[in-house]
Amino acid sequence: MALRFTETPTFIVTPRQTGIIVPYRSDCASATAGALAETHIRAKGPRMQVDFYHLTMAPLDRVLPSIAEKVVGSGGRLLIVAEDAALRTRIDQLLWSYSAASFLPHAQAGGDWDADQPALIADAVAPANGARNIALVDGLWRDEALAFDRAFHMFDEESIGAARVAWRTLGERDGVERRYWRQDENGRWAQVA
Repeated sequence: MALRFTETPTFIVTPRQTGIIVPYRSDCASATAGALAETHIRAKGPRMQVDFYHLTMAPLDRVLPSIAEKVVGSGGRLLIVAEDAALRTRIDQLLWSYSAASFLPHAQAGGDWDADQPALIADAVAPANGARNIALVDGLWRDEALAFDRAFHMFDEESIGAARVAWRTLGERDGVERRYWRQDENGRWAQVA
């Protein structure tokens, strides 16, 4: 299908900030969006973002609820991954009680209602809740996280060596935008790379 434009076409970005740009003309009634997308799609910049959170001052117990609230509050879903069962149990209890004024709806994976959970805690990268955001909270990077729109990789001093390897490795990948966050002396998060 050949399309001819007499003017410069405008572009729209598809939902979820995928980086796919589709030419759009309101006066092209005969051309479907699918046909336009099929013949004129081009990739634009990074399609996946990885935020590295170096936990130096605030522990995971303070950082994770804040990030989870922002993701869920914006209408997103979050998969929280930790290999250790004791850590998953601690996170489960934390998300119910971190604030006296509220709680974050969530569950541990393996239940009947996994698909309905805004935040799901699991031992593996398997988003049964349809999450497009993932929080790796045990300091271990998992390449399966690259299938998500955004990953939050949280690590402390014990796992900084592995985080550095993940940072370098991801820097060599196309379509991945890396951000490194560290707390300043006042406890505020600052992007340092």
